[in-house]
Amino acid sequence: MKNQKDNHLDRIEKKIDAMDVKFNKKLDKMDVKFNKLAELVERGFGAVADDISHIKENMATKEHVIALGMQGSSIERELRDVKRTLFRIADKTDKHDGDIAEAFKRIAMIEKHIGLHTGK
Repeated sequence: MKNQKDNHLDRIEKKIDAMDVKFNKKLDKMDVKFNKLAELVERGFGAVADDISHIKENMATKEHVIALGMQGSSIERELRDVKRTLFRIADKTDKHDGDIAEAFKRIAMIEKHIGLHTGK
């Protein structure tokens, strides 16, 4: 009877050993997959960090935006002055009406191009 118990225990032990080997193989495969995933995540975060760094290096600062706004305001003032001058000239002469009309058209195109809708 002892021999049967030993045989039975030996079979159970072999099954446990076989299961342990299979389990360890699966763990090893999971480790490999996990390491690959970790590498992908690390590369992804590295790429995002590079993108953020590039954006920070090339984005406009508050000072840039203010300077552009000031330039836009300056252009608007100059266009208004030119239009006023053209209106004064138009009031004083009929001789150059075609030239003045063409100048107004060009100013309107410039205003449209830079996003101004100042009218007269």
